[in-house]
Amino acid sequence: MWARTIAPSGGSDSFYVTSGSALIREWTVPLSAGWQWNKVAEVFVGAGPFNTEFRQREDGTWLDKVLLTND
Repeated sequence: MWARTIAPSGGSDSFYVTSGSALIREWTVPLSAGWQWNKVAEVFVGAGPFNTEFRQREDGTWLDKVLLTND
């Protein structure tokens, strides 16, 4: 799983990533002033629906797009 983010400072650089009620990880994003793709985590999902949520851990961290791929 990858996501495109902006993390302008050390006080604005993280998210909570969950699936259902389970925490996948507390994700600290590399600092960047512009949009950049970053690997969130390796997730293994079977057939059927998969729900994931990103919650802002620190104010000022931005997330634009998410990509789930097997490549």
